[in-house]
Amino acid sequence: MNLPLPGWTLLYEMSNPDLRKFANDAYAGTNSGDGLNLRSGMLTPGLGMLATEVVIRTHTHLGAYRSTGTSRLATPAAAKHAEMLLAAHAAAGAISLSKTTAAAIAGETVVAARHLNVPVLIRVGMLALKVRCDAAVRAEAGAPSWETLLADEAATWTLPEAITIADLWDCPELG
Repeated sequence: MNLPLPGWTLLYEMSNPDLRKFANDAYAGTNSGDGLNLRSGMLTPGLGMLATEVVIRTHTHLGAYRSTGTSRLATPAAAKHAEMLLAAHAAAGAISLSKTTAAAIAGETVVAARHLNVPVLIRVGMLALKVRCDAAVRAEAGAPSWETLLADEAATWTLPEAITIADLWDCPELG
């Protein structure tokens, strides 16, 4: 046995006997060492999340160092970094949720929660908010309209170039 999850004793001390039974059954597990406790609920799943963070952070910062000479991420690279972290953690969270659901359907009702990777799901939520904020900031900055792009591009044309282009459009030999 290991330490119970934070707040687990509050469940065990509730007046509702079903909650007390749930807390006891989830902590005890079906076999010795299978229960939901601090090690199986937070520490062990957190190691996978930590490894994912290290791999993706190393990749993005080394890429920035190779291209700019500094490991500091520019705004587009930081947005890409956050999106890569979100994708990796979302995949791990989806696997965790599907494993928990499959275990619950298979009959492991109370102890199915031990498959839930809580730290990854919390990190996915935080990253989703960050990515959404970054997208809103990029949307506010906005891309120039086609008319603005055409006006900027056409402003650099000289009159002889414009006449040549107009003559090419009207040339019957090319049509």
